[in-house]
Amino acid sequence: MKDAPPARQPRAVGACRRAFLVMLRSIAHGAIADLVDWEVIRIPHRTLAPSAWRQRHDASAYDAFYVAAARAFDAPLLTADGPLSRAAGLGIVVQNVRCT
Repeated sequence: MKDAPPARQPRAVGACRRAFLVMLRSIAHGAIADLVDWEVIRIPHRTLAPSAWRQRHDASAYDAFYVAAARAFDAPLLTADGPLSRAAGLGIVVQNVRCT
């Protein structure tokens, strides 16, 4: 099982919605069903909020929750977000995974 802030699911649903505009309906519905069945531990926001708040000068509020989750699990943060991957003062390893 992987750990993720609860916001990860809404982002995935948003990606499926965007993809729905260009893919077959059955594929989009299947992707949502897979998302619901995805075995991931959701980390309550209230657990991450104090750590996320400490990042208020270094990352957006949204990104700060991902930084806080990485810190809580002593794990690297994987992102395709260039500015986040270059942010100073996060106190964690951030790896840019953008493929070109």
